[in-house]
Amino acid sequence: MWYKITPKIFLIILQIIQETFKDIKFKHYETEKTLYNPLMCGTTDFIGITIDNEYIICDWKITSSNEETDIKRYIWQLKLYYLLEKDFCIDSKKINDNYKSKIKNSN
Repeated sequence: MWYKITPKIFLIILQIIQETFKDIKFKHYETEKTLYNPLMCGTTDFIGITIDNEYIICDWKITSSNEETDIKRYIWQLKLYYLLEKDFCIDSKKINDNYKSKIKNSN
């Protein structure tokens, strides 16, 4: 199921992505072509390990009925698609903090 994102929210998402891209770095990642984990009930599209040993897993889907959760997951999806071609470093706290402050300031 897909949910509509308003133009205002989309612009906030783009700004957050631009602000956080420079802080992302993976030391290792796998895509669904190389990773299969039955405990995840099938394949996952991406699993990454950051330089801070954080694990990032993404299935490229927006399935929540909570708009805030959907937007956060959408940000990760856009970032991870881009990162398949690049080499950056993730600071998830910064992303979440930026998101919360942007949404708060936009109201």
